[in-house]
Amino acid sequence: MFNIDKVRGILARYEHIHPEDSYSLNQYWKDLSDALLEDVNGYISFLMNSCTSQELVLLSEVNDELIDATQSELLIHALKTAQARFPEVTRKYQLDADLDFTISRHINDKDKAKQLLAWKPSELK
Repeated sequence: MFNIDKVRGILARYEHIHPEDSYSLNQYWKDLSDALLEDVNGYISFLMNSCTSQELVLLSEVNDELIDATQSELLIHALKTAQARFPEVTRKYQLDADLDFTISRHINDKDKAKQLLAWKPSELK
């Protein structure tokens, strides 16, 4: 079961980590990845339904690890859909370009990667 309180608790730690404290950053990213990988389907649901723009920015830091571990087309669709809901932060932090780079590097099936790179979410309501 997706534990949103656990994930939000981990996300809250970020603001207290000094940008040059590589040990704490790496531990933060590992904890966040592990928490999200506990229930990928729950994470997908969270992205589609209740993720805030700031959470999306922070969560994007571990896209490489999640996509590499899951190879999940559904996860990539959910990430692209969440980015479409927040075009301002997606542009500001180049989340779409980062995700495309992650897809091209971490999806093992290169034909699938091409399809995922071309995929766009349906118009949001």
